[in-house]
Amino acid sequence: MTKHFCDLCGKEIHNFQETYRVSVKNNARIPYASDPNIVDVGEICPACANRIHQTVRELKQEDDNG
Repeated sequence: MTKHFCDLCGKEIHNFQETYRVSVKNNARIPYASDPNIVDVGEICPACANRIHQTVRELKQEDDNG
């Protein structure tokens, strides 16, 4: 049996059906933002996916509040 671990927090993912993938596209040609280890994360647990979702939502709210 193959074990799967979250690429962000390192915790074991017991139900592989509950994994998420995050990819960020870089249009600004910022060198560090092109690093595949940073912008392409293949196996993320539900807890980390939720934290990413909350962070993006907060960033949008900050932008809306100017």
